[in-house]
Amino acid sequence: AEDGGIEITTDIEPQETLIYADKALMGQVAVNLLKNAREAVGGRSGGRIEIRARIDAAEHVVIEISNNGGAEVTENIFTPFFSTKTDGSGIGLSVSRRIMQLHGGSLRLTANTDSRVTFTLRIG
Repeated sequence: AEDGGIEITTDIEPQETLIYADKALMGQVAVNLLKNAREAVGGRSGGRIEIRARIDAAEHVVIEISNNGGAEVTENIFTPFFSTKTDGSGIGLSVSRRIMQLHGGSLRLTANTDSRVTFTLRIG
């Protein structure tokens, strides 16, 4: 993504944060969200993707993946096979949400403006 002019930043606090989950499945969630973010900011001047991880007051790991690619269409966003992309399958977000639920966590759209779209994963 950085080769395409997209700025990527990460902020993980504390650095030693561990997640007890299936590595392959959580990797799939990350790939789905990062791919969507890259597509949202692709071709846009000043495109940014931010990844932030922290531990909340209840000791859950919270991961936020944000981009500045413009607001998402929220109706049916987590519905299987719904896509606003002509070449999209529409299963990425629904599968990602289900993976998070199977790990006792959640996946939500927590910010949705033209300047910031954020998906938040909560684990634990």
